[in-house]
Amino acid sequence: MKKQKLIVGLGNGVEKYAGTRHNFGFDVIDRFNEKYNLNYDRMNTTAWISRSKRSSYLRKKLETQAVLGKPISYMNTSGPKIKKLLEKLGANIKDLLIIYDDIDLDLGRVRIRPSGSAGGHKGMRSIIRSLGTDGFARLKLGIGPQGDLNSEDFVLQKFSKTEKDLKKKVTDGAVEAIIDFCNNSIDELMSKYNGIDYNQKTVRNKNKEL
Repeated sequence: MKKQKLIVGLGNGVEKYAGTRHNFGFDVIDRFNEKYNLNYDRMNTTAWISRSKRSSYLRKKLETQAVLGKPISYMNTSGPKIKKLLEKLGANIKDLLIIYDDIDLDLGRVRIRPSGSAGGHKGMRSIIRSLGTDGFARLKLGIGPQGDLNSEDFVLQKFSKTEKDLKKKVTDGAVEAIIDFCNNSIDELMSKYNGIDYNQKTVRNKNKEL
């Protein structure tokens, strides 16, 4: 049986927050499921999940099985839900990827890291506290620049009409990064994606694509 990867997008699981900057992680998971025609199942009160094994195309495309999740919680209490999801699935922390918004990066930029601090992100702080480690991979999606708004108000803004095309490019790129996470090492992912600026359509790292 193939190994299993767990990919979790962060957001606030309440309808009024749909489409906000803080729900960027949710949007990536939704787009992956839309692209590959996967359906969600509700795992009790823990998360909405989908599984790549339900797609014959993905079973052939992926080196490992992928389980994609959206915690049924508010952003700031994501940690206990993700811990429970890992336990229910019997998944390993080293096979976990968290996708979330980063206010310190401009929209169009992404960062993949194998580990690291929460950096002021309350959802990540909750996860690190619940798991007892920061040693898991993360894909950070830029939502800046912040401007004059305070952080709490800015992250709960919806993306503007002029930002939506750029957001779509980033979202589609993140969907491809999920595929790569299932097939390649984290070092290969960082080499491929960390130099990309979707806004300028440039790649600072000239290494060959995976």
